[in-house]
Amino acid sequence: MVRRHACVDAVEIAEKRKNSCLFRDVHLALPHVLGEAGGAALTREFVDGLAARYDTVCVWAAYRPAPEADAGKCCAYVAMPTRELSDDG
Repeated sequence: MVRRHACVDAVEIAEKRKNSCLFRDVHLALPHVLGEAGGAALTREFVDGLAARYDTVCVWAAYRPAPEADAGKCCAYVAMPTRELSDDG
């Protein structure tokens, strides 16, 4: 497993242009009936598919609303580098 900050730092270091797009952001709405573990599992499955298809890594986080908030607004955020990553950058 790659640490989030190490991944982001590697992408920023590898990119030479100052005005380039480093990541593609994906926002997922998760069904609240899945619960926290189910939402995380669904997000991980989606992220693993993206990483395998584009030969890269993804940074992701799944969120559940606070108890006093709307319970139907579970979501996940995925950041995928726009370039392929390898062991040497």
